[in-house]
Amino acid sequence: MFKRYLWKLCWLAFALVKRGESMKKTYLVVIVLFFISTKVYTLLHNNIFFCRNSPECDLSHVLPDYREQISGTPLKYTLINTAPLAQVVVRHYELLSQHWSPDDMVTPAQWRHNVDIYIPETAKEHHALVVVNNGINYDKGVQITGKPGDFPQETLASISRDTNTIVISVSDIPNQYLTFQDDKKPLKEDESVSRSWALFMEAPEKRELMPLNIPMVTALSQAMRLAKKELTQWNINSFIITGISKRGWTTWLSAIADPDVEAIVPFAIDLLDIDASLEHIYQSYGGNWPITFYPYYQQGIDEKIKSPTFTQLRQIIDPLRYLNTIYQPRLAIPKYIINASGDDFFVPDNTRFYFSGKYDYAFYLAGAIAIVSSLLVFVFVKSKGFKANESQSCVH
Repeated sequence: MFKRYLWKLCWLAFALVKRGESMKKTYLVVIVLFFISTKVYTLLHNNIFFCRNSPECDLSHVLPDYREQISGTPLKYTLINTAPLAQVVVRHYELLSQHWSPDDMVTPAQWRHNVDIYIPETAKEHHALVVVNNGINYDKGVQITGKPGDFPQETLASISRDTNTIVISVSDIPNQYLTFQDDKKPLKEDESVSRSWALFMEAPEKRELMPLNIPMVTALSQAMRLAKKELTQWNINSFIITGISKRGWTTWLSAIADPDVEAIVPFAIDLLDIDASLEHIYQSYGGNWPITFYPYYQQGIDEKIKSPTFTQLRQIIDPLRYLNTIYQPRLAIPKYIINASGDDFFVPDNTRFYFSGKYDYAFYLAGAIAIVSSLLVFVFVKSKGFKANESQSCVH
């Protein structure tokens, strides 16, 4: 954001010189405006005016600003090896995406990922599919390398081969196990997410970077930077993103935070308009929570859903909370929303809270076996220049 201010100041200086203004006058004008803009930016960024435990505080800038900040740092990665598969070559990289530990409350702070790039024999240019994958790379504090289970290698190679599309798998999102503050208990998956939410809501004015969704999205963005740098032969500059569950949530938020995302395919994350969706789930279970909600119940999230601090959390983690912000146009990209009819967390009609019918496709699967086939269709159609409009929305 601040980079744009600097460009505007440079343009102003050029315009003043072109009009014949003296260099001294030009210099003074630019210096004064630069001083004012830096002060205003600092005040707004630190929320001094209106961000002191106020639910009206606009935190929609937090995720995009953090992603942009990290994208301005040197990219740290290493090519591990290259391996041939049937009609596909896979390159294995290690990526160090970021150092994330708000208030030094989280260890390990260094986020590491395996990034595998699948290149078919006849690869299409310009577009690639990015798969947000799971995995465990810090086994209770000791670094290890674990294989992701959401999308295994044979599945990724098959997608790449069948669609002639370059596929990038970024695993270990989130890094796990993580230990928060003085808990002395390594956590993973929903335990980590819920703990990060609880810590954020304790002091949102100080811990705006605490929600785990933020580094998860940023790690994905860093993997896209790596891909663009390593795949110049194919001019890769835009991406379809897909992921399951929490990584499906990362998929949604990546559309808002990163302009290189051209379409998304979120699986099994039927939780947009999160407060309304959670209330609907609770009522649908007869005033109870599903067993899979337990990590959030354990952190007391259920008691804070109507609180001002949860409202602030939603401004960061809920894609629909970006509708009335400068990021609203990003929500208009094509979306293929795939949910499970027998999900053990979400109820089947949660889509009522967010399905637009304009740019969205919604698809309900009876089981996980159809995941790959449904993804293949969308990737193939999108690579053919698919454009979303009102007549193309549907629910299966």
